[in-house]
Amino acid sequence: MAVRCGVVCLLVLMTACGGDAAERAAQSSPAPTVAPAEPSLCVTDTVVSAEMADSGEAASVLDMQARLLTSQPDNPEGFRSQTVIVDAGLGSFRISLPRSYSVLWRYGTSGRELLADAEERDPVWRGFWEPLVGRDDIDTRAISIDLDESDEVVAVLITLTPASEESGDALAAGFAGYYAGSGGTVGESCGVTANGSDGAYVEHTVPRRIVGGGQDRTQLQFLIPDPPNNALWGVTCDVPRPMASQVKDRCRQIASTFQPLPFIR
Repeated sequence: MAVRCGVVCLLVLMTACGGDAAERAAQSSPAPTVAPAEPSLCVTDTVVSAEMADSGEAASVLDMQARLLTSQPDNPEGFRSQTVIVDAGLGSFRISLPRSYSVLWRYGTSGRELLADAEERDPVWRGFWEPLVGRDDIDTRAISIDLDESDEVVAVLITLTPASEESGDALAAGFAGYYAGSGGTVGESCGVTANGSDGAYVEHTVPRRIVGGGQDRTQLQFLIPDPPNNALWGVTCDVPRPMASQVKDRCRQIASTFQPLPFIR
């Protein structure tokens, strides 16, 4: 298997990087670990989303818009739905976020507003993302930050890569090993049910030296297969390490609302 890993792999610990990362990691030594943020998701079988989204039949933009209008999500209390529909190809999705979160920055659009919001909260985080949001070779499809947090960047990152040959626990172990081999520490990693498939949860901390200062950041990452499109999505909550336990339940709730949408023809 040879699956690309986008430009974000220059600082790989900031986002999911796709199948070849997992493949290389599977051949490495076990990942060094630290105590996970609470509550642990790996002590029991975790179901993030039990039903597979209907993403297998390609649609036009107009067909997709009409479909979404007649199929409104059941949002958790205090959440609102945000939808991305690409002009063509794979990359459309729907997700629900707390109302305090910003409108999604979308791949291929200006990052000016996102970066301005981040500058007020964490100039180091902004500095990391500024050269990336304008590039066309990254795996990140969308970013939103919590505007209620005035002193920190608490972000949700959506990534898209080709599918991995691994699934469940093996997929989690591959990503955990890769992150650890790149200088991070792993809180916990395990297979989970996501989009009705064998996905994974990987919790890892990015040392401040990798992001150029600031503070250590923890990424709570849900890897969500999209079997009809041979794709692997990631929903990742990127937070300052001290806030990981505070955000973890909410992050799982966000990931549970994620729905991959069909290929746009």
